[in-house]
Amino acid sequence: MELKKMRITAILFGVLISSWGFSQELSKETRIDSVSVFFNFGSSTPKDKSALMKRINALGKNLTGRIRLISYTDTVGGLDANRKLGSKRLISIMDLISKTNLRNFATDTLNMNERHRGKLLTDEEYRRVDLIIYRIDMTFVYDQPINLKIQFQNATDVLLTGAYNSLNTLYYILQQDPTLKIQLNGHVCCTPHYELSLKRAERAKNYLVKKGIDPARITCVGYDNKVKLVEETSPANEAINRRVEVVFIKNELR
Repeated sequence: MELKKMRITAILFGVLISSWGFSQELSKETRIDSVSVFFNFGSSTPKDKSALMKRINALGKNLTGRIRLISYTDTVGGLDANRKLGSKRLISIMDLISKTNLRNFATDTLNMNERHRGKLLTDEEYRRVDLIIYRIDMTFVYDQPINLKIQFQNATDVLLTGAYNSLNTLYYILQQDPTLKIQLNGHVCCTPHYELSLKRAERAKNYLVKKGIDPARITCVGYDNKVKLVEETSPANEAINRRVEVVFIKNELR
């Protein structure tokens, strides 16, 4: 009886707030700088580390954001050797960033190796790592559901390609503010399936926990198929309703 009552309460609550899930975003990204760091032939040590650190620190303190690192190499030598060199250069830049004001920024890397995207530059110009720096401003509102825009294969809790972008952003937000707790709301389309809706929320939770978030900070709720974002008049609309939402809860007991 208690479980049934909880399901009914969740459904009623979801009906009241589901329309908010479309308009809210987790965060807003703004590109604030980009710079290319060059290396000597065969070297993984930046040519001018002090200048780069000064430029990064000039962006300010107490910022939240992420850094995209893209490594390129020249075409001299073997492909495998250049791949390893490109990786060493990425590690070198990440180590340098760890000593700056942006050391808490999330960092993602791409080793392009000898792939030059059709651009005609000299070998010297390809011995580099590009840094693209983004400030992240949190835009969510507490106690309101936000559609994570992660979707699932029909009738399963298997995440579709692209789902991890939002989950990684959510992980980063939780990592930056340990006072936050969240509720993950799982949904299905088409026909009732409470257990699957809960499994979808739990799949998202498991991903965050594996990355290091305390499971005690995450509550999962299944909403069955009772809270629709759109009418299920097409396969595309059905896919939209197969989703997980997040509700941010400020932990006052800190």
